Amino acid sequence: MRFLIIDGDYPEYIRLLYEQNPGLKKLSYKEQLQFRARTLVGQADFYSTHLRELGHEAEDIWVNNEIIQRAWAKEHSVPVTRSWDWNFRLRRGLVPWLSRVPNKSWIYEVLGAQIRYYKPDVLLNNVMGFISASFLREMKPYIKLLVGNAAPVVLVYGQDPAAYRQAYDVVVSASEGMVDYFRSQGIKTELLRNAFEPRILHEVALAKDRYFAVSFPGLVRGNIYNGRLQLLEDLCSKFGKDMHVWATSLEGVPADSPIRDCYEGDAWGRELNQILSASKIVWNCHAEIAGKYADNYRLFEATGLGACLVTDWKVNLSDIFDVGKEILAYKSKEECFEIIRYCLDHDSEREAIAQAGQKRTLRDYTFMHRVQGLIEIADKYLRREPCVVAV
Repeated sequence: MRFLIIDGDYPEYIRLLYEQNPGLKKLSYKEQLQFRARTLVGQADFYSTHLRELGHEAEDIWVNNEIIQRAWAKEHSVPVTRSWDWNFRLRRGLVPWLSRVPNKSWIYEVLGAQIRYYKPDVLLNNVMGFISASFLREMKPYIKLLVGNAAPVVLVYGQDPAAYRQAYDVVVSASEGMVDYFRSQGIKTELLRNAFEPRILHEVALAKDRYFAVSFPGLVRGNIYNGRLQLLEDLCSKFGKDMHVWATSLEGVPADSPIRDCYEGDAWGRELNQILSASKIVWNCHAEIAGKYADNYRLFEATGLGACLVTDWKVNLSDIFDVGKEILAYKSKEECFEIIRYCLDHDSEREAIAQAGQKRTLRDYTFMHRVQGLIEIADKYLRREPCVVAV
């Protein structure tokens, strides 16, 4: 089968990528794509690499990276409009004023050309809330099977369920809650767990010692993270210098927040993996929209890199890990404090849990497992047979 994987990057990372590598934008599309993959940021080329290993064709598209997408368009003689327009208005109702406003037409011009060029058997859209479902519906003549990957954030930043129902042939999600929701909307949906990529263990210079007591790398801005922000503040107040926080931004975090005293900056890809490998404990707290189900990537990144995971309790957590032996889970702030304090005071027990968690992730939750599950789902839906896979 021919797969087309659509993904996106945080704007902060795109800006950093080209600031730190000023010659990158001059390279060809393929060279930029390969460079982006080597950073190991996000899901990198994990899907496409394993799909090719299993005998399939696969291409990655970083849909909101304007530089790399315009490189593809140029090499394929695709005309693309500029990414901004002039907007005329009267400032204060009196003064004529011209300003630039974003124009996202280029995104769909390039993506549409890529879909028509590759004509995929399977298109996997990992950014369901970003790419218009109506646009993808128009592209259906060039796609045999349109698959959406739904994280809970889609419920906040996504589109009308009717638009998804009309566009997607099937949706996959790592959350049982999302599976139930989409099925209730009349959309075929399958459970597909998130994963860790083991090659990180060989491609990254991992730390020899775990010198970070407690780490949290993740988002703290936005209303969907209010609960996380509050508990993180309490943790920073409680554990002080033992607490280390990495985030893309502290926008919205109060100036007097204890988080600021524990803030280490942002971290991406290889640096992020090094941090996790140098952490005794990785703390996790799902966004409120996750509801009662565990599903985020940090579960597998932290355990895959051998840290002891301390996460918020969810009803499905014991279906993923052996809680108490492979990871630890808290149901309250007080229990969270107690677990972390105990782990910091008992090195051998903490390390035993961390090793068991890593062993479980490497056994059951690698990207190869995720890709194999995706192939099975795609194959069955292409043949229009009932799909019962749950990975």
